[in-house]
Parts: sequence; C-alpha cells; structure tokens
Amino acid sequence: TINQKKQQAKMNLDEYMHANSDLSICDAAVLKHQKEIESANFFLDILKKIKTAINNVGKRTRSKAQKQRDWSFLDRMCPGSDHAHAAFLEGYEAAVRDAKAKRTEYKRALKTAKKRQETQKEVFDKLTVLYGFAVQEEIND
Repeated sequence: TINQKKQQAKMNLDEYMHANSDLSICDAAVLKHQKEIESANFFLDILKKIKTAINNVGKRTRSKAQKQRDWSFLDRMCPGSDHAHAAFLEGYEAAVRDAKAKRTEYKRALKTAKKRQETQKEVFDKLTVLYGFAVQEEIND
C-alpha cells in the first residue's frame, strides 16, 4: 500500500541519515589522527632544532652571527643556562623516543580510522542508491 511505501521510504531516510552521520564521525576521526601525526612530527622537528642549536653554540667554527642566531633561538625555545641546555640534552633521547612512540600510536589509530571510514563509505553509498530508489518510487506513486 501507499502508507507502507511511505513508511519504508521514511525508514530508508532514517537509515541513510544515520549512515551519513556515522560517515561524518569517521571523517572527523581520520582528520583528528592526521593532525595528531602532524603535531608529533612538528614536536620532533623542534626537538631536533633545539639540540642542533645547543650543539652549534659550542662550536668554534661558527661565526659570531651564526652563534647569535643560535642563542636567540635557544632563548625562545629552551631558555636558561648551560645547565638547562645540558639537562635538555640528557632528556633529549627519552623525549624523542616518547614522541616517536606517540606518533606510531597515532599512525595505528589513523589506519584503523581509515578502514572504518572506508567501510562506512561503502554502507553510505549502498544506502544512497537504496534511498534514491525509495524516493523515486514515492514520486511515481
């Protein structure tokens, strides 16, 4: 009957909207994990630059201008005395190891989120086809 078809179309629409919402959630999760990986990479890059600057300020082959740039960078990124810089270098390897472990965790989460997104996209595409037919049937009646 017409009422049954309308009820079925409404159920298809509800299912479609739910699948669309789930797909949006999956898209957001993928984006979140990509941003986390970018942040981890940025943090690792900053750690490396600080270490390089600390090592460079002690080199005799560096010009006065180069040393000044290194000290200026260190004053912004790792303020303190030579003792603070020595403490940074002592903790550097552990910080890098922790950051890399976190980045690996984010990469795993991203891989899982992408699989979930792909599955949800397939569901959504199938429902898009079903929903389109349901609407067409309703229009024809």
